[in-house]
Amino acid sequence: DYKKICDELNDEDTPSIFGLPANIERSAQRMNSTQIINSLKILQRTDVEVQKFDKDKWSALLTPLLNLWKKLNQDGDLLKLKAQPPVEDGSLSPIQSFLQLERYNGIQLIQTIHENLASLSKVIRGISLITNEVQEYAKDLLQNETPQTWQNRWEGPTDSLQYLRAVVSKAKAMQQIITSIKDQDIFSQTINLSDLFRPDTFLNALRQQTARATKQPMDALVLNTSWSGEIKHGKNISIKITGLQLEGCLFDGGRLSESAPDSPSVNAFPACYIAWIPRENAQQETRDIISLPVYFSADRDKIVTRLNVPCGSDKDKWLQCGAALFLKNV
Repeated sequence: DYKKICDELNDEDTPSIFGLPANIERSAQRMNSTQIINSLKILQRTDVEVQKFDKDKWSALLTPLLNLWKKLNQDGDLLKLKAQPPVEDGSLSPIQSFLQLERYNGIQLIQTIHENLASLSKVIRGISLITNEVQEYAKDLLQNETPQTWQNRWEGPTDSLQYLRAVVSKAKAMQQIITSIKDQDIFSQTINLSDLFRPDTFLNALRQQTARATKQPMDALVLNTSWSGEIKHGKNISIKITGLQLEGCLFDGGRLSESAPDSPSVNAFPACYIAWIPRENAQQETRDIISLPVYFSADRDKIVTRLNVPCGSDKDKWLQCGAALFLKNV
């Protein structure tokens, strides 16, 4: 009897048996593709002798990266800007201070990268002699990795090409935000969290500003979300955010729902309003709500915050399927 039952079992188990979303196969394919690409990059690295300067080999491997950097900056003026750090005299609100500092750090990072790549280009073209500093970050770039000196300024993608794209994209976005808030209030705009270098610090600045406006301790405030309009709790500050993606299920702005087998592995998450509100008010609204983690990337290795999302009565189902949010990639 046991043998007969085993013979009748399907060769492939349905994802629902394990509490997985119906489109888990798509996520698995994406992960496998990423692993294959990373393996190919490792194979490429094994042929590079980074301790020995080979002009022809360095030129062949690094010229595409140098050309990408040139292309990314050809239509902008970020390399020429002389940005000043925000004045710490109390005249700026926490949000204003954060945005000014974010812009300043982004411009500083871009100009540092440009100086490094310009020095590297001169070495490859035979204009300058190689130095220990150039060899240090060239070693990482030859391995398709982001130099640690850049990561110390902003922790981004480990792939050097992705890092360059992300830095320029975010720096340009910050420049646009700073320019636009001169004409209108920051809280009347929609903030794309994926445009920020440090979205977790932005949320903390919003919390600090709310605490000042409401005269409440920061520890007494919790983050709340809404898809039906601004969150109004006394003097609490509400702001609209976007730039998030959802994996593991679907969300239409009303409640979570199961993914179909042919659904994309990752879906755009609807824009929502967020605000820091008193803990006692938030506790009244926790029914049929699940707190989903928001990660910096699809790798799920570093968390930004958690957002409350309507889910219906079965919270455990969404926890088991691994539902999570992360910032949209550039």
